[in-house]
Amino acid sequence: MLKLLSKGITVAQSEQATRWAQEVGLSVRADFIVGTPGETLESMKKTLEFAKRLKVDYAHFNKFVPLPGTELYNSLTSKGYKFDFTQKSSILDHSALMYVPESIDKDAYRKYLDKMYKGFYLRPSYILRRLLSIRSLDQLKGQINGFLAIFEL
Repeated sequence: MLKLLSKGITVAQSEQATRWAQEVGLSVRADFIVGTPGETLESMKKTLEFAKRLKVDYAHFNKFVPLPGTELYNSLTSKGYKFDFTQKSSILDHSALMYVPESIDKDAYRKYLDKMYKGFYLRPSYILRRLLSIRSLDQLKGQINGFLAIFEL
């Protein structure tokens, strides 16, 4: 998927950059793009497992959006795909999907997106780590709001 998206990085480089940031005490948020052409539920599962293995502070599983002017957009539109960029979407709202990979049923894709967030954020080890990191009332409020948002999925 990294190659398909022309990211120019490897999994090993991502792991190393994460380790370096954590070693110097930085909070790390990792963003993953899921649902690219060729994506499968199995590859999405591997992405979730990778996110867990990194032990980052926050993970976002962003739905693939084929942006105009990119190779993927051109490839998909040449195959007849049409995209409505007026749809509003948020990171946790999976009702509006710009693109669904051909190899995944739309409902299964939506359900697995929810599973990715719950699978990452509702692990006992993650919850304990977040609780131990709280240093202020504002941080506590932020953690509670984030926790409740995951339950709304």
